[in-house]
Amino acid sequence: LKSLTIPGNQWMDVSKGPLLTLKLAEDTINNNYYVILNQHHLVLDHVGMEKVISEVTTYLSEEASNLPKPVAYRDFIGHILHQQSINDSESYFKELLGNIDEPTYPFELSNVLGSGGNIKESEVVLPKELSNRIRSICVELGISPAVVFHAAYGIVIARCSNKDYAIFGSLFSGRLQGSLGAADSLGLFINTLPFLVELKGSVKEYIETINQGLRGLLPYEQTPLSEVQSWSGISNEVSIFSALLNFRHSSIQSGNEENENIDLGITVLEGHERTNYPFTLNADDFGTDLGFGLTAQIDESVDADKVLEYMQEALVQLLDGLKTKEELAVTALAIVTKEEEKQVLEVFN
Repeated sequence: LKSLTIPGNQWMDVSKGPLLTLKLAEDTINNNYYVILNQHHLVLDHVGMEKVISEVTTYLSEEASNLPKPVAYRDFIGHILHQQSINDSESYFKELLGNIDEPTYPFELSNVLGSGGNIKESEVVLPKELSNRIRSICVELGISPAVVFHAAYGIVIARCSNKDYAIFGSLFSGRLQGSLGAADSLGLFINTLPFLVELKGSVKEYIETINQGLRGLLPYEQTPLSEVQSWSGISNEVSIFSALLNFRHSSIQSGNEENENIDLGITVLEGHERTNYPFTLNADDFGTDLGFGLTAQIDESVDADKVLEYMQEALVQLLDGLKTKEELAVTALAIVTKEEEKQVLEVFN
């Protein structure tokens, strides 16, 4: 069973269904069943999977009569097609990316066609003090924590690419544009869009630029990535980015709150998720009491633990820069700690 769940062993023929499968093994000696669920993002996103689990739980609790009326995915598609007909996406993205002709691949990791087999994963929960500082500054500035994490990740990608700008993929939930019933519908709503970060101006100006950039993308969050790249200055022969950031609101406990006291005798043993990108960071907001977590999935040629250290240092320096009385240039921020800088420049030399 373990060998069947190793990320590098996964493969699905996306030209035909099903793209969601269950494998069942019976342990007769211990009176247990083991279930493996394989799911491709083409058919279902995270919110949709939570909806499935919630409805299964409701059904097993003999409360099927309380299930809501299904919402058709085609309603969402119709809404998006209408939005695209009235939005001038081409003009927006040409103005945003038309002058950028070179990607920013961290550590020159440009291959986005991998299987996930060479990916190493590392995770960390941010110190409570740091999480509290992030929430405090967000309340003070009236911004979402997503802005701070995009700003820090932009610095990391720019530094690791040796550029004064960064382009990375940012995942959008796709359920925020007012489509009726989107919160209760199954299907693929998420979309990935290129997010451009330029290291210029003061830290405060930089944060405000990130905030405006995220807000500006929302009306275009369902624009196909292939079209966006064709409107940029980057050749279609190469990937527009090789790094992803997924900022998401998460729960440490699985299942839905309505049925959390119902014991169905099911224990989640483990789960794995992979993209084909060589440099991915998931930033999880676990809520006010639990803070933030980071999960790095990085090609094995780069130390995933080190990437998490860079991200934390970027967060700290951003917060320090926002609190200084002087106008601190964003180019003055580093991702390497003073200890590592001394080790590389003095001890190793």
